[in-house]
Amino acid sequence: MFQSIQHSCTSAARSISNSTSYICRTVKQNKVMVATVAVAASALASYEYSETLFAAGSYVASELTPVVMAMSSAPLYTLILVGGGVLCVAVIVATCFELIKQIRGPIVMESWMTKEAAGIDQTYDSDGSRNIDYTYVDEKHNFGYVADGAGHNKPGLKRKQEDLFKKFNERWVCALKTRKFYSPQDIREALLKHLRFLASEIDSAKFTEIKDGCEIKYAPAFSFAQVVKVKEQHFLLTAQLADCMLLTRKSDGCFSPIHTPEKDKGNGEGIGHDNSNGQPVVPDVRIRKISSGCEVFGLGDGIGEFLTLSQLKEAIDSNSNRADLLDELKQLIIETGQQLDKHYKAISKEEKKDASYTPTEIKPANGEKTLKWWMEGDQEFSDDISLFCFKVK
Repeated sequence: MFQSIQHSCTSAARSISNSTSYICRTVKQNKVMVATVAVAASALASYEYSETLFAAGSYVASELTPVVMAMSSAPLYTLILVGGGVLCVAVIVATCFELIKQIRGPIVMESWMTKEAAGIDQTYDSDGSRNIDYTYVDEKHNFGYVADGAGHNKPGLKRKQEDLFKKFNERWVCALKTRKFYSPQDIREALLKHLRFLASEIDSAKFTEIKDGCEIKYAPAFSFAQVVKVKEQHFLLTAQLADCMLLTRKSDGCFSPIHTPEKDKGNGEGIGHDNSNGQPVVPDVRIRKISSGCEVFGLGDGIGEFLTLSQLKEAIDSNSNRADLLDELKQLIIETGQQLDKHYKAISKEEKKDASYTPTEIKPANGEKTLKWWMEGDQEFSDDISLFCFKVK
């Protein structure tokens, strides 16, 4: 029903826009009509429609721009009247969409997912103090993410970065609990705002060090997923930066990498890193439909660069308890590395490294150029591993 209403309103808006275009083209013969439209626009403009008005105005403006440009030589009062007509149409369109919102009501923020797992580990001997990855799943508020904390083996960064992510969790949960959202797009805009704030905090914290006379800035790779439900349809909102990855597994067992560095690397920059304009990098937020029974996995590069996609899929398929998945992946990474070590037994350690850095047709799960393999006792070829996963109800 609501889709039908929205379609009708959209059609009406287009009809109004076409009519206004006609008015603009014949403005010299219809000054009284345009003046009437302008007066009506002034009255309606006293109502505030914020983002909806802006969106509607943008649509109308895009429809009428060619006509207005063609009238650039018209008298000033004519252009003013036409502007009033455009504003009137924008307000009418905004009113239609506001009515749809009120009829449909806000999205009910219930729990639409089950918490399967979230955790970090490492493929090297450590008490965990050097692991600065971060994972989080909130099944009550339907989101989870993995942050691959840049600055590997720098424990001084661990607490600082964790504090920022915990604050982000608190702020985002508060927004989900207190704000009214009428569409996935509303949640997307709110999430972007919170991600921008997180990026600015990471930027201000200045996780840097001087190496070879140059300042190195550390910014975490990031993969985020949020589930919302509108009527009977689930939607998945995702955000991705650098070399983490997101993967879905449908109820029929079909896998789909929805975010990988190959597609969404962002020049390798993590959240809060400086972009070419000197501003903190913020991931885009995308919306896609998702079905009940679908699982969502977020993986750090300690997994995504050390396993192929087929190895990862097979490991997930054979896993019977998602709480054990991280440990099973760790063992698989180590075993694969040990097998390759045997294969390259005759060559030196440096040659093994060269072989691991050489691009081949065999790609890692996260789409990077080279597939790494684990080497015992070598920090460069071991890594923090982290994941989150959940299932849509």
